Amino acid sequence: MTVTAAQSRRQRRVSEALRAELSSLLRKELSDPALAFVHITDVQLSPDLKHARVFFSTLEAADATRASRSLTRAAGRLQRDIAQRLNLRFTPVLRFVHDTTLEKANQLEALLAETRNASLSQAQALSLEEQLGQAVASASRILLATHRGPDADAAGSLLGLYKMLRLMGKKPVCHLPDGLPDAFAPHYDAEEISSTWTADAVWDMTIVLDTGGLTQFPDALPDEAHRGLFVVIDHHAVHDDFGDLQIRQQISSTGELLYRLARRLAWPVDTDVAQCLYMAMVGDTGSFRYENTTSQTHEVAAELLELGASPWDTAAALFESISLSRQRLLGLVALTMELSLGGQFCQLFCTAEMRHQAGALLEDADGLSQFGRSIADVIVSVAYIEDGDAVHLSLRSGDDVDVAHIAAQFGGGGHKRAAGATIKGRTVADIRNEMLELVAAILHPGTPS
Repeated sequence: MTVTAAQSRRQRRVSEALRAELSSLLRKELSDPALAFVHITDVQLSPDLKHARVFFSTLEAADATRASRSLTRAAGRLQRDIAQRLNLRFTPVLRFVHDTTLEKANQLEALLAETRNASLSQAQALSLEEQLGQAVASASRILLATHRGPDADAAGSLLGLYKMLRLMGKKPVCHLPDGLPDAFAPHYDAEEISSTWTADAVWDMTIVLDTGGLTQFPDALPDEAHRGLFVVIDHHAVHDDFGDLQIRQQISSTGELLYRLARRLAWPVDTDVAQCLYMAMVGDTGSFRYENTTSQTHEVAAELLELGASPWDTAAALFESISLSRQRLLGLVALTMELSLGGQFCQLFCTAEMRHQAGALLEDADGLSQFGRSIADVIVSVAYIEDGDAVHLSLRSGDDVDVAHIAAQFGGGGHKRAAGATIKGRTVADIRNEMLELVAAILHPGTPS
């Protein structure tokens, strides 16, 4: 069959539309870390527009095989999304092909750049990870911090890094105004890690872990004049832009990210470090049940187990050491549970009076939204936790609902299926009405709440 000029032009238009949509889908819809640095370079369509060869490139040649497997697994979903986004008579069958042209060009450019920039300083040529390694090696006064009300990932990551730095001969200090969860008590000495320091202390570097938003900073974090090099190590997809040196990667947990950094920078990891990082990973993956769990996550977990981390101790500490006061608080909160939107939306309420009645602390209210999310048919669960003049929101979701987007409407953030926010100056009644409208618009668009 002869291909006419009109057909050829249509092929080009559809090919370009496919390339643009696939690029957008990879950036915004797929959370697979193997696809984080994949670039769609070209799309070649068959004359009948029923088949498409999609060419892609990766930053590193070694990543191509893994990216190809991930793209092949995602092909069905991508085709469905393309069908919804583009008005095509046929949705082409996608076949992904590694494009080595860019790779070869990059190699040539790298050689030319090496020649041109031979006079550049070593610091300019270093990767972010290598810059971190050099900064840590030269720093004497290091302050570690994490977000308000640290969870397992925050606590495990902070303690893991603290212990690594100690193994390197450093004497870091941890800034923990909210303390750490009881589950981590066997793994640190509070007086040792939080040595007394004054507000006018000057640090060589301050490392903030597992913190995506400026509003999540702990109280009394040193200001710019005192904190030194400000380093952020974090894995949240939604985050504010802060930090002199930002180490960010969208993977299961900050604990996993820290282990990958340690492996690359040859930082020491002993059994204690491995245990803390493993607890961090278990906490943020929901015991490896959440969709942020990948084959690479399990590979890191396996290496931590080989280094001495204990699944039994982790499970006992995180899930089988619940205080009586927390159990009593759960009972009181359960009585406040409200289901709406056809049983798909659960709201729970925790007041200061309930905590007083149960003899519970604020930290005992952690995870209440997951308690609601575990109910059959519930897709979105929100817990409202009163704390003086503030209300803490804890959100969990199932299916494909992005609660980080919901939390962002209240100045918060987090992950697609687990997020939170802290709101001051508003009542629970006011917040819950707005929340109901937001969730209703997602679960039942077009239907009055």
